Amino acid sequence: HLQKLSDFCYEKNFSADPKSTESTCKDEFKKVSLEISKKWWEIWLKNKSHTEFSKLTEKAFEILLSKDDATQPDSASRFAYAELLFQLGKFEKASQNYENVSQVKKLDAGKKHDALYGAIYSTEKLIEKEKANEVAFADQQQRLTMRYVTEFPKGEYLEPLKFKLGFLAYQKQDSNEALKYLLPIATNAKDQKLKLKSEDIVLDIYNLKKDYKAIQAFASKATATNTGDDRKKALTLIKEEAHFSQMQLDMDKQDPSKKIDALMAFSNEHKNSKLAKEALWQSISLAYANGYEIKGAELSFTYFEKFPGDPKGIDSLKEAVKAYTDAGYIPESIRTLNQLAQLEPKKADNYLEVKCGLMLVNNQTKESQGCYKSLLLKADKTRKMQILTKMEETVGKGQDITQIDGMESIILKENIEPYATQSLITRSRRFLNEKKYTEAFNLSLKVNSRQVDADTRAEARLIQAEILEKEFVSQSVKTTESKFAMVLSMKTEKLDKAYTAYTSTIKMSKNTKIHEQALRGIDRLYTNFIEAVSSMPLPASLSAAEQSALKTELAKMTTPFVAKKLENIEKIKAISKNVDSVDAIIWSNLSVEKTVSPRLAFPVSGSLTAYLPNELKNAGNEFSRLPAVASDKKCDAKKATADSIGNCILSKKFTPAQTLALQLTATKDNRAMGLYYMSVIADLNNQHYKSLWFIEKALTLEPEISMFLYQKGKIVYTYDGIDAALPFFEKSIDLKRNSKEISLISGLKSFSDKDFITASDELKKMTLEEQDKYNVSILLVESTAQKGSSVEALQMGEKYINTYAKNVDMYLELARIHEEFPVNPENSKKLAIENYQKALNKSENIDQKNWLKRKISYLTEKS
Repeated sequence: HLQKLSDFCYEKNFSADPKSTESTCKDEFKKVSLEISKKWWEIWLKNKSHTEFSKLTEKAFEILLSKDDATQPDSASRFAYAELLFQLGKFEKASQNYENVSQVKKLDAGKKHDALYGAIYSTEKLIEKEKANEVAFADQQQRLTMRYVTEFPKGEYLEPLKFKLGFLAYQKQDSNEALKYLLPIATNAKDQKLKLKSEDIVLDIYNLKKDYKAIQAFASKATATNTGDDRKKALTLIKEEAHFSQMQLDMDKQDPSKKIDALMAFSNEHKNSKLAKEALWQSISLAYANGYEIKGAELSFTYFEKFPGDPKGIDSLKEAVKAYTDAGYIPESIRTLNQLAQLEPKKADNYLEVKCGLMLVNNQTKESQGCYKSLLLKADKTRKMQILTKMEETVGKGQDITQIDGMESIILKENIEPYATQSLITRSRRFLNEKKYTEAFNLSLKVNSRQVDADTRAEARLIQAEILEKEFVSQSVKTTESKFAMVLSMKTEKLDKAYTAYTSTIKMSKNTKIHEQALRGIDRLYTNFIEAVSSMPLPASLSAAEQSALKTELAKMTTPFVAKKLENIEKIKAISKNVDSVDAIIWSNLSVEKTVSPRLAFPVSGSLTAYLPNELKNAGNEFSRLPAVASDKKCDAKKATADSIGNCILSKKFTPAQTLALQLTATKDNRAMGLYYMSVIADLNNQHYKSLWFIEKALTLEPEISMFLYQKGKIVYTYDGIDAALPFFEKSIDLKRNSKEISLISGLKSFSDKDFITASDELKKMTLEEQDKYNVSILLVESTAQKGSSVEALQMGEKYINTYAKNVDMYLELARIHEEFPVNPENSKKLAIENYQKALNKSENIDQKNWLKRKISYLTEKS
């Protein structure tokens, strides 16, 4: 009926009073339509299950508005229709009708505002309802919202709608547009929820742009304007994370040391942040990865102190121990090991054992011994052996661990071999030194019956031999005619017993030192026997003829022993570390037909000086040497240079020298050189174990640097002799490095190998003063003659004698050259005699003078 009425009023052609009739008809139609629609609407609202009424209402509005005049639109009806559509959930049509109403120019501002907001709100509901088509309606939403913001700058919904615009721009990844709307809301919004939402989006936009500085600045401002504790904590965390991220970006362009500093600064600035821990751990990793081990170790300790409950803290301390030890920071290693022993009680003994060894390196010998002893008392027997082996290093070469207080009783009580046997040998030796010969002999007998290897028992047999030697020496040869044979027999018997004891000692032992002691004992036996028998008082009851005959027989008896003594001396020479004591010429036995060959003797270890380079690095490892004279001005404790460290050492300013050396070891670049300097300093302070420990560390890093090998050879020479040191000296020789000490060792080794050309070339590098200091001038002259340059050799000898006129050996060498390598055979004997005569004039040795007289007579007779 409404449709028909509509058709009638809008399509009927009125003739009488068309305007009046038409107007009245249309007005009546609107009135009826609205009244009917209102009733149906009210019925539906009371009971929405009566959907037919909502449909009728909707249809009524459609009929009414289908004839709406665009020039005079029925805004009220269309607004009502839009409201109905909204209530019916037909949000798209609702939005369209609201928007139509909002576009009516004559409509008052309030109704226009409500209509436009209705259109916006309907669109939002439409998007909520049809999520799949959200993108399709987003532009419509943005367009309507933009209209509202433009047309109603003071509108009731301005703030949330500006937020909506910002949010839409954010969704479209238009960050500049989003920030335009959201930043003011985030700063000054009345609605706290909108403020917080805006803050979050702004922060996310900055984060997407990786603008971490903007995040920090914005978060700081936001923190100041927020009152809630939770919000402040969240913003603080965001600010810290942004700072951390910005720092990571900045660090990409920085060198490692600055990166570490930046991370440390962050960790200190944000002490209570979780990121402080991460930054500190990252700084530790960076330090280790880039060769700053000491920095890494220090930071590891800081990490542990700041975060004691973190398991990574213990791992970092373990890494710190390694870093400190590798760099030679021994006190710091010990401190860290103490800390680890407390943190991990089950592993404490392992940590303490390492600490005991490092204490010895640190020259804390007594403390090291006490440390090992504490471990020994609670260790099982197998572990006791391991600890005792390490304890041996604390007592020095040639000593034994029973010297440590309380150790003898511990070892003997538990019968720990070979230390128990060694302890008894030490006690036996003590009895011997105290002249308690019976106790010493009986105890050594017990030792030799113990179930240990012969090598361990050999020294006990040596003690027996020494006691038997004393009995032999004390056996007098003064006697009467009737007891002469018996006394001589007793002397010979005691000789045999002592000799047998010494020879069995040699067979039992593998130790060259024991061999040397036994051979020297045999030498004393021969000497005493020869002297005793040769000077044996003859019985007065014998006639002169009988005494003469007996004396001849006694001489015949000693002759084989003289030969055996010479053979024995050669054996001593072959193994002895002290050549001078066995290499003396027995002038009475030297034939005048022979010349005096030069004796090879390596210089005493103390005469070898440390090699101090004039630079820390060299591409070919061809390091030049600093001058031997110290310059105080160049001992600068602030500069870790070769010049400064070397001059500190030369001027014996060891404390600053050590400080500078440790600066070098702190990083990998110059660590080997720093360790080398530490070895040199320890050596000059007579800290053998420490010096050896440091040079071995240096050689681990740089095994081919000649001065490192020389330094190890020098240390080994001091405590183990030239034989043990030669392999290291020879390696430094092979590397052809430039050093007078290496030239010296090279020359002596070449001379020993009869390579006289090399010997001459190497020894010639030394000044006359150095040749005299190391006693090699005669070897230089000999090797020069041996290579065929007799004229040059004679000139060298004469030059030396002009400076050192009292050197008898050089006159003997010049005489030898004239005899063995003559320049002019016609007058060589004459020149030899002249030099022998000069030697005779200078000599103070009676036996040598007698030989020289015989030699001169022999040459004179031949000439």
